[in-house]
Amino acid sequence: MVVKVNRDGSGVVHVRSYHQKANLGFSIGSSKQETSSEKVPNEGLPTEEKLQALAERLGTGVRVESVAAATNPQGWNGFEVVFAFDDVNELVLSDQLFTLGHKTKKDAEDAEGTEPNSSKTGPHEKFSLVEGTRFQLQGDRLLISRDSDHQLQANANQQPREATKDPFAEAPKSPGVVSITGPQMEKFMSQVLKDARMGLFVELESGIGETNARYHNEDQVTLFKIEIGPLLEQKPLVDKLSRLSHRYHGPELRSETQKLADQIKGLDIDIEDQISIQFAN
Repeated sequence: MVVKVNRDGSGVVHVRSYHQKANLGFSIGSSKQETSSEKVPNEGLPTEEKLQALAERLGTGVRVESVAAATNPQGWNGFEVVFAFDDVNELVLSDQLFTLGHKTKKDAEDAEGTEPNSSKTGPHEKFSLVEGTRFQLQGDRLLISRDSDHQLQANANQQPREATKDPFAEAPKSPGVVSITGPQMEKFMSQVLKDARMGLFVELESGIGETNARYHNEDQVTLFKIEIGPLLEQKPLVDKLSRLSHRYHGPELRSETQKLADQIKGLDIDIEDQISIQFAN
């Protein structure tokens, strides 16, 4: 995902989502087996309803500019979505931008007409790299912050729903299911996911001048970039990272996450309280 900001504060959020076909016929992000001849054109494109709802969540004046099936330079199939905005100060990013092509649990519940389950909140809430990211344009300088207050308020607004009785609670218990685990599954997953990657970048109209960002080039600042292949080879460190939220929260969680992430190859994240980027002259 690339957020491009023009000098006048307008810009776009450009989401590119592609999947690589595995040799066994599985595609990343889906458990469905398929062959090239079975692929349906535009299959997996997010619905107009989903895009419009997300555009409203991203802020005042945000709108869907385009959505189209596409193929990236590596030959992976997928789609691209572009949201346009008039004022970057009104833009608030959402985790849903990275799940546009996925059928989420909520999508399934909506389709079945059932009530969604509430998310658990509390001291172990994980810090999101996307949710609540905000922008403030001050002259020729763009300030980026992750609004922890926005995240906490969003969690607080998810009130627990009234519990119901389980009509199948007394049903016979299953003897269990067969699960594929161990070295063979890890080897398979390492092959399927070795080239998978995701990232969030910010691009300025005329290039980047001064910045305090950890990762940047002349055109873009990297807020985070994740390469799955190297992470699969560092399982102990990745597992440790996933457990940080059980020991820390708030600013301390951010600090500990940054320190550990700096030790992990294939994981570039920048969670400074505020990132400053100046437009190039």
